[in-house]
Amino acid sequence: MYENVDAVTDVPCCFYWDEILKAFPSTKIILTTRDEDDWWESTRSKLQAESAMMFRFLKYATPTGYRFFSFVDYEDTRLFGQPHLSLFQPASSNESIRRMRFREHNAHVMQ
Repeated sequence: MYENVDAVTDVPCCFYWDEILKAFPSTKIILTTRDEDDWWESTRSKLQAESAMMFRFLKYATPTGYRFFSFVDYEDTRLFGQPHLSLFQPASSNESIRRMRFREHNAHVMQ
């Protein structure tokens, strides 16, 4: 999947960085860190924006949107215990779980 690729960023590679490293041992992993409270404010703001009905509708508007948001829902359920978006409910978030996962992810990458 990543053969002959120079760089990847963000989702989905951040979920699978360790598998990528095992498959390509010479890979360089760069972790950009930030203050947890600043990160949470940014995440909370993003979740609020994604709660807009138009954004939720995009999940069902196209086959590509459906596949993408289905993947995001899968990852959010796996990582945070709840799906990301529903057509009839705004994006929900458990701040404690998300903060804990933020700290765990950073610690795991820095090991």
